[in-house]
Amino acid sequence: MSVQINNLVKNCCSVNDSHWTRTTIKLSFDNLRNLRMISDENAIFNQSKIINFVLSTFFEEHIDESVLYYNYTLQHIYESHMKEPEAVFKTIARLINLARTNKGSRNYKIKENCLETLKFTYNVFNLFSLSNEKAFENAKSYFMSNINWATSTSEEEILFVRSFENQYSLAVIQELLLFIINNNENFNRHKYEFALRNVEVTFSDFVQCIKSREAVNRTGEHIKILIQNRPSLLNANKELEQKLQILLKPFSEVLQHVQSGDYYTDDIIETIHNYLGGGGIVNLDIVRKIIKTYGINYEFSDADLEKIYTNLCYLSVSRISLSERQ
Repeated sequence: MSVQINNLVKNCCSVNDSHWTRTTIKLSFDNLRNLRMISDENAIFNQSKIINFVLSTFFEEHIDESVLYYNYTLQHIYESHMKEPEAVFKTIARLINLARTNKGSRNYKIKENCLETLKFTYNVFNLFSLSNEKAFENAKSYFMSNINWATSTSEEEILFVRSFENQYSLAVIQELLLFIINNNENFNRHKYEFALRNVEVTFSDFVQCIKSREAVNRTGEHIKILIQNRPSLLNANKELEQKLQILLKPFSEVLQHVQSGDYYTDDIIETIHNYLGGGGIVNLDIVRKIIKTYGINYEFSDADLEKIYTNLCYLSVSRISLSERQ
């Protein structure tokens, strides 16, 4: 993709009109009109303005700001950990904060990383102890307020809250993590961000290392794994490919992906749906160009595109039926 961007910038800076025309297909069809207007009017732009225009368009189309923020924060946590390894408990608190605020992300790599951080934290509890038992005890009412609302949801939660209150300790904070990790619904629920705040505050305010070297090393290795698994800034490309592969499955499986949150529609999918609805070889070729614009090299046959279109139609009907029932 970086090669394509370089060529895009190079061609946009060329005075050769044929280069300019060919360059337009590298951008989305939404911006094609604007580029053509510039070309048709023979507007004179200096090199920096053209580059800024192209990069701005590219970022609008391909860069997910939430992914950008997540990656930046993760890198910053790693750099801080390397500079101040002795503050490893603060590093873990920041990792928990990152996990609890991003666990609802639609990006599957971010969700994987969030879950891995919770598992990692659960497994390193034995490397820490309470630094101030009285201060921890005084925080009990605050911690209870972050989970008491759970009693209105299920019997399992009611029993856990009672256990949390009666056996309040560092161990029960660890059990809270396990309670969330072992239940996929709990992990995905927005309300458990409050519960995870208990874990975050415990590490930021109430613990100390009892095995410092091991805690520092294991935390550093964990962050490296998160960085290796972090989403690409061009992850929109990967997500589109994943969605198209889901749409190639039988409709019953597509619905399962919708219900689990693995599939959701967006502007690109709707654009593809509209072009496929037009039928004809020309529209199929346009869809293939759209797909290639997003860096997807998989060759979709006519039958593949027809299957995708059929499933998109079924999904549209399902959404309409659901809205009518509501």
